[in-house]
Amino acid sequence: MKNTIANFEVRGTTIFLRIAILGAATIIALLSLWAASDVYIHWAENSPEVAFWTYPLILVISASAATFCVAVFQIWKLLNLIDRNKAFTNSSVKTMKNVKYCGFIISALFANLMPLVFHAAQNEDAPGMILIFGAIFVGIPFVIAVFAGVAQRLFQNAIDIKKENDLTV
Repeated sequence: MKNTIANFEVRGTTIFLRIAILGAATIIALLSLWAASDVYIHWAENSPEVAFWTYPLILVISASAATFCVAVFQIWKLLNLIDRNKAFTNSSVKTMKNVKYCGFIISALFANLMPLVFHAAQNEDAPGMILIFGAIFVGIPFVIAVFAGVAQRLFQNAIDIKKENDLTV
């Protein structure tokens, strides 16, 4: 009885995380589709001086959305491992490594757009735009990548300690 209650608590936590991840993935997918279509339809007519950025901007939006989907899939795999009580295995370490790489890729993709953001901030006389864009689109994925790297190292240390204890006993 106690074991099933403990499993339900863990399962309940992962269900909440799964719902939150699906919600975030849905929002990101919709925003990416909207942004890419808006750039494609209106970018050249609204900003002819930076019209040559249209396709690179669409490429960055699409590539970052695809990379985000890969990260969501990897997190989903990690939650499956947690549900099966296999959180401290080499599979979870590999999954966290993949999430880390996805975060760094997304951050690097948007960092490449900083010259465009700087140009737009100069034209609109909105210097805060650089800070906001950098913090949201470059900073948040970078922080997530660093966190995933720390979690990866912690998972690996826990696995190493478990192996030492298994050999000792």
